[in-house]
Amino acid sequence: MRFLVIAVSLFAFTVSPLNARYKMGGGKPVPVKKGEAKPAPASSSPPFKPFPPRGSQKIDETPVLKSLSARYAVEPEQLKYYRDLHFGYEEIVPALIVSREAKVEAGRIFNDRMTGKSWKKISQDYNVELKPLNKEVLDVLTPIRKALPKKVITERPQTRQ
Repeated sequence: MRFLVIAVSLFAFTVSPLNARYKMGGGKPVPVKKGEAKPAPASSSPPFKPFPPRGSQKIDETPVLKSLSARYAVEPEQLKYYRDLHFGYEEIVPALIVSREAKVEAGRIFNDRMTGKSWKKISQDYNVELKPLNKEVLDVLTPIRKALPKKVITERPQTRQ
């Protein structure tokens, strides 16, 4: 009986379609001479343009950078540099206000933020009142929030301890 089961299972595997062999290319090849190849017919539809990968749409931040540049007397290239460091506008605007009020470079403020200091601690260190700072930040960020996506506004670089 055991022999019969083994023989049937071997027979089943040898006849299955997985082991079948097919003969391909039964027709005759068509001879093509050099120079006789015809180009493919032109398509009436426009060429295919693939969609850009998700999240890679370029956002034009130039108007926002120019307005912040004019308001805080900072070069647009410097603001662009802060954006390239992944500082969002929720980080850039308060840093510009504190640097203007304390008469220090904005880079020092960004350095403090990178080390993990809170805005409360930074405002205490530079003797800037927190309540007027918060009011101006909200006033400046309101139109920016309408113009740019949330990711650009709330972006923050990794802190270093």
